Amino acid sequence: MRDDRIRGISWDGVYQFLSPRLGANWNISDRWNLYAQAAKTESEPTFNNVWDPEDPATDPADRFEHFDAGKNRYMDPKAKPERLTSFELGAGYRSGTTRVKMNAYRMQFHDEFVFAGGIDNDGLPLTVNAGRSLHQGIELQAGGRIPGDVDLAGYLAVSHDVLSEDTVLSPDGLGGTFVIDYSGNRIALFPDHTARLSVARTFGPVRLELSGRRIGTIYTDNSQNERKSPANREVAGYVDKKIDPYTLAAAQVVADLSRAARRPAGSLTLRLRVDNLFATKVAQIGYSYPNDAAYTDFYSEFFPAAKRSVLVGLNFGF
Repeated sequence: MRDDRIRGISWDGVYQFLSPRLGANWNISDRWNLYAQAAKTESEPTFNNVWDPEDPATDPADRFEHFDAGKNRYMDPKAKPERLTSFELGAGYRSGTTRVKMNAYRMQFHDEFVFAGGIDNDGLPLTVNAGRSLHQGIELQAGGRIPGDVDLAGYLAVSHDVLSEDTVLSPDGLGGTFVIDYSGNRIALFPDHTARLSVARTFGPVRLELSGRRIGTIYTDNSQNERKSPANREVAGYVDKKIDPYTLAAAQVVADLSRAARRPAGSLTLRLRVDNLFATKVAQIGYSYPNDAAYTDFYSEFFPAAKRSVLVGLNFGF
């Protein structure tokens, strides 16, 4: 960044790396296949992780290692690139309209950007480098047609997302620090499972679909609801820093109007979708951050799902 017009700040950051990946797929038959892959990669931080120009309280000395007074330029951002080693193994099956896909993965991170508590001016979660973290899980996806020309489709994912090694040094105001150890805790904002199921049928030019999705427990900070400090939960006014599992239903109607509009070429489609069909009252996301340096008192906010939302779309293809 050169000569920011607000604060006159300039900075340089260089990130360079290789991303090797090795994969193999074996088509056992016309119906079955197996695949596996291994990868090692890095990912540069986002601009805001390096420097947030919208935060007037940010001190560039806290974000960069060095300053060149001759060029009036900061260098060597403290934000580190994410480093990832991943492994994946899966199988697929396809026969007619029936399809099944199974997948298992393990992703080992160094310096992953994880939720730090709070949101920025744009409502996006604030993130910082963690030490070591692990994401692993299984995924199952299936679909097919049953008697009556009814289409079924489903997806299930169960994951284990934890901070393998991560500590926070919180200044105590006296020249020392409080050490907050998050190692072994579940990473904030990652649900422990997700599932989707849909049932659909076509009636001439109209397709009807009913669907549901379930989201597992979500923690709103990296303490996993004070897993290591249960006494903090006994403080008067404490609010659990988690979002309980919830299920939402949706309905959709898609109508092909091409023939009615006498369009021999191209397409004209009307789509009506109603989400949260039963007006279920749930919190979909939230965040928490400490009010004190010792991380014993917290502030939390939760964002509810819309009571019911309706989306109408008209697609015109040519």
